[in-house]
Amino acid sequence: MSPTRRVTLITNETITHRFFAEQLKEHLGSLVEIDAYSLEDGLPARIESTVVVASTDEVLSKARGIIAPGTPTIIARRGVASTKIEEVLYLPKGSRVLVVSRELSAAQETASILRVLGLDHVEYLPWVPGLPVPVAGIAVTPGATHLVPPGIGRIINIGLRPIDLSTLMDIVFTCGIPRDVVSSISFEYTRAMVRLNQQLMTALTEVRESSARLEVLMGSLDEGVVYVDRSGIVVVCNRSAQELLGLREKTLMGKQLSAVVGGELINETLSSGIGNHGVTEVGSRKVSISTIPVKKREETSGAICVIRDISAVNRLEREIAKSLQSGHVARYKAEDILGDSPAAKRVIERIRKIAETDLTVLIAGESGVGKEVAAQAIHNLSSRRNGPFVAVNFAALPESLAESELFGYEEGAFTGARRGGHRGYFEEAHKGTIFLDEIGDSSPAAQASLLRVLQEKRIMRVGGSRVIPLDFRVIAATNRSLAEMVAQGKFRRDLYYRLNVLNLTIPPLRERREDIPRLLCHFLSRWGVRPDLDPEVLEVLMNHPWPGNVRELESVAANLALALEGGKISIEDLPETLLEVSSAVALPAASASVATEPSAGTGNHYGGHVGFGGRTGISRDGHDGPVDRAFLAQCARDLEAHGSLGLYVEILECL
Repeated sequence: MSPTRRVTLITNETITHRFFAEQLKEHLGSLVEIDAYSLEDGLPARIESTVVVASTDEVLSKARGIIAPGTPTIIARRGVASTKIEEVLYLPKGSRVLVVSRELSAAQETASILRVLGLDHVEYLPWVPGLPVPVAGIAVTPGATHLVPPGIGRIINIGLRPIDLSTLMDIVFTCGIPRDVVSSISFEYTRAMVRLNQQLMTALTEVRESSARLEVLMGSLDEGVVYVDRSGIVVVCNRSAQELLGLREKTLMGKQLSAVVGGELINETLSSGIGNHGVTEVGSRKVSISTIPVKKREETSGAICVIRDISAVNRLEREIAKSLQSGHVARYKAEDILGDSPAAKRVIERIRKIAETDLTVLIAGESGVGKEVAAQAIHNLSSRRNGPFVAVNFAALPESLAESELFGYEEGAFTGARRGGHRGYFEEAHKGTIFLDEIGDSSPAAQASLLRVLQEKRIMRVGGSRVIPLDFRVIAATNRSLAEMVAQGKFRRDLYYRLNVLNLTIPPLRERREDIPRLLCHFLSRWGVRPDLDPEVLEVLMNHPWPGNVRELESVAANLALALEGGKISIEDLPETLLEVSSAVALPAASASVATEPSAGTGNHYGGHVGFGGRTGISRDGHDGPVDRAFLAQCARDLEAHGSLGLYVEILECL
C-alpha cells in the first residue's frame, strides 16, 4: 500500500481554499487527500503534509512557522478563466475600471493578466479596502464582490482565478503520482479550461468585430489553440499553433485543419459532438491534440483544438537533450572489457546482471582498478543507455560548492550567480545515471542532502522555491571501507544502506598478477613500441605490489616506451620505486579481475579496449600492435615458472 499523499492548501479567505480544493478534487480525485485552511478561519497548530500550496507569498510567510521542516511548498500560479471575461471585452474604450481584491498584489496581477489577454482598451485601477476610492463607475473582481466599495454602478465578477496547469503539474510530480495518470490529468485540465472559455469562442463566431481581441487572448497561451467551424475550416489560430505546425497564419486560415494535423480526431469530434485526445507527429515533433466540440442549441457548430508540444509540457526530453549536449556520455561499453579468465567472467556477469535492474549500486575497489569503467559499462547495458552519464568526483568537490554544484542554483541566489541560474549534476542526470565517485570523501552536509534526494527523487535549487522531480539511477564508488567509516561515525549509516543495495567489488592488480604481461604488451603496443625486455624486467614487474594498480602499470609502460631507444629494455630503465620494493615482495597467487579506469588527463588511453586485457592482449589473427615474438616467448617461460599454465599455453599458440 502506497503512503498517503496529502496536499495542504492555505489561502487568505475560506472561499478561495474551497475553490482550490474543488479544483484539485476534480483533477486528482482520490489520488491525494486534501486539507484546506484560510487565515480568515485560522490555521492549525502544525501542518504535516506531502506538499503545501499557498495562494500568495504573503500567506506562505504567515504560515511558515507551523509547517513541518523540509515540507515542499508551492506558490500557486493562477490564470483567468471565466465566461464573464466577455463583459470586460465589451466595456467602452477608455473606461476607468476598479480591480478589487483582498491583497494589492493580487489586484495588480489580475489587471496585468487582463492587459496581457488583450483587454487593454480600458484603464485598470488596482484597489483594496483601506485605500482611497478613485473615480470609477465599474469594478472587476475575481470573486470578491463583497469588497467592492459603495457607489460603483456596475460590478463584473470574473470568478475566482483557478490554479494553472504548471502549478497542477508541480503538485502531481511532488506527490509522486504515477506518470501514466499525468496525461489523463493534463487532458482533463485542458477540457475544463476550454469548457470555461467556450463562451468566448462562441462570441467569436457570432460577433466578428471581437475576433482580433480573442486572437490576442489565445496568443497569450503556450498551447496552440485553433478554432474550426462545422466544416473543419480554420477560423482562428494563435501564434503557438502556427509555431507548432510550422505554418504561417495566412497558410492556415481557410484551410481544412484535418489536412494538416489530427484529421481523424477533428472529423470525429465534428461528427459525433464528443471530445477527443490523441498523439501524432508534425514533422519531427511529437504533439498531443485535444479536441472539444463547440455547440449552439445542442448542435455542434465547430471545435476547439488544443495542440501541445509533448516535450514542452513534460520538459523531460528537452533536459535529456541538454544533458547529452553537455558531454555527459558514457564512452565505455561491455565489449570494451576484455578477458575470459574465471574471475573476469564473474565480474562481467555481475555487471550484466546489475545492468538488468534499475537499483542503486555501490562499487568498491582501490584507486585505479576501473570503478568508473565498470559504472559506464553498467549504464550502457541498462535501459538508461540513451540518457546522460554524469560523473561527480567528491574528492575534487569543495564543500562550499557542493550544494550548488549538485542541485544547481537560481539567478541571484548568491553573489556571482550565473544569469538564468545553473543546472546541477542531478538535473543533468535526469533520465540517466549519476556516478558518485569517491563517495567516502563527501562532507556530512553533502551526505544529508544526498540522502534526501535519494529518498525523494526531487531537488530544489539553491535560492529557489520550486521543487523539481527527477528520474535517475545512482551508481556510487569508493576506495574506502564505508562500513568501517559508519562504525567510526564518519559516514551516515542511513545513506550507506541507501547506496549499498547492489554491490560490486573490483580486486586490485596485485591479486591478479597473471594479467601483467598481457596488459604490458597492450600498453607498449599502444605507444608503437616493439617490446624487447630482459627477463629481470618482467620479474620485477611481476613482483611489484602495484599500489596504483593498472593506472600505475600504464605509467610504467609509458616510462619504458620513453626510455627505449631501439635496444632492449633493461632493469636500469625501470623507475626507482619499482626496484626498491621488487626484492622485498613475494609473488602472491595470481587471479584475474577488472583492469583499469581512465587516469586523469589521458582520456581513452587503451585504444578502445579497457578493463580485462584478453588473455594475452593480442589475437591469433593479429596483434593489437607490433609485439616482439621473443618477448612473448620470455613471457611464456616466466608464466610457466609461476604456474600459470593456461596463459603459458595460449602464448605458445600465438607464437
